[in-house]
Amino acid sequence: MTVVIFKNAGLSPEELDIVLGEDWLRVKQTDNMKEAIDMLLDTCSREQEPKLAILLSDQSLHEVGHQLIRQLDETKVLRTVPLVVVIDDEESYDRLRKEYSGSLYWLHKPFRMISLTSILNSALEDYLQRKKLRHEVKSRESVIGYIQKGTFRLKNFPDAEKTATMLSLSCPEPDRIALGLFELLANAIEHGNLGITFDEKRRFLETGTYREELDRRMALPENRDKFVEVEFELTNNEVVFRITDQGNGFDVENYISAKIEPTPLPLGRGIALARETSFDTLEYLGKGNIVRATARF
Repeated sequence: MTVVIFKNAGLSPEELDIVLGEDWLRVKQTDNMKEAIDMLLDTCSREQEPKLAILLSDQSLHEVGHQLIRQLDETKVLRTVPLVVVIDDEESYDRLRKEYSGSLYWLHKPFRMISLTSILNSALEDYLQRKKLRHEVKSRESVIGYIQKGTFRLKNFPDAEKTATMLSLSCPEPDRIALGLFELLANAIEHGNLGITFDEKRRFLETGTYREELDRRMALPENRDKFVEVEFELTNNEVVFRITDQGNGFDVENYISAKIEPTPLPLGRGIALARETSFDTLEYLGKGNIVRATARF
């Protein structure tokens, strides 16, 4: 895995030595944002299946975070590259979490190598999942023809991947829709039906127990029969998805759907990407367990 360390990521010499000493990590360092992007692009050009991440400090995120994320989102092959932010104080974490709507991976100092490894592995899994989905969409033809309206139910992440692929292929811009739709479905399972909060997910990732916790909650009697329902309607110039989970929701009053707002909602970077690149509007309804996503063509 190639990790670009931006502006030293706030690491002490000892912590940096730990990262540099890991054989499975190919580490590159730079103080320049353009050079960081070029390093990622160079890896993409040389490796058929690049595994990438950026490690930066909370201070660097304060300074260039929005610009960096915009650069990644505007570069198609880097759009889903994970950003891991090293947090040095809780006040900084609280501010940044609100500003970025939980859209990054967080690593709190002081950290052990197992924490960094767990975070990077989780980020890598997410990155490869999104890349796989894009490949599926590009390599398949729609099996549902010209379907314009329907209701679908799913229970787990493989179901979410299949549903996102199938429904996106009926749209004029399937590659655009697939990633955002998958993130919404995964979010409905993870944070909705399974009730995993943002802070819980962070702790599970840092301890390397996240996948184990997902499996555990999936197997609980109260969750076994839960499902996510997707209502789909396609017209000549737009597609509307209405996704309902069976979770407890959240306070919708403080949530504005038209753009990413500074709210501490349990949304991952994938949701931020969905709102930025896949859908024109995204709004949460009812008690927060329903999301309506609209894309115009």
